[in-house]
Amino acid sequence: MFEAVRQALAPLAATPLCAATMTLDKAHGRIDGREYHIMAAGELAAQFHWEQLRSIGVAISYRIEKREKILNSVITSVPKH
Repeated sequence: MFEAVRQALAPLAATPLCAATMTLDKAHGRIDGREYHIMAAGELAAQFHWEQLRSIGVAISYRIEKREKILNSVITSVPKH
């Protein structure tokens, strides 16, 4: 399931960063950015027999600290509004 979700979200995560999907904070000598994407569950819900699944989202965080880039991502299934 993880791989199917990752593949489904890949096109969204590959889109160029923009103000609509990203936040940026600068403090304490570092830059923190967060990028959010959400999509309808569609075929994934049916494929994995998860009837209540309505949407799938990903939050990607970036940190630039001491000239290093740290990337973390989280996959969630909260309702799409």
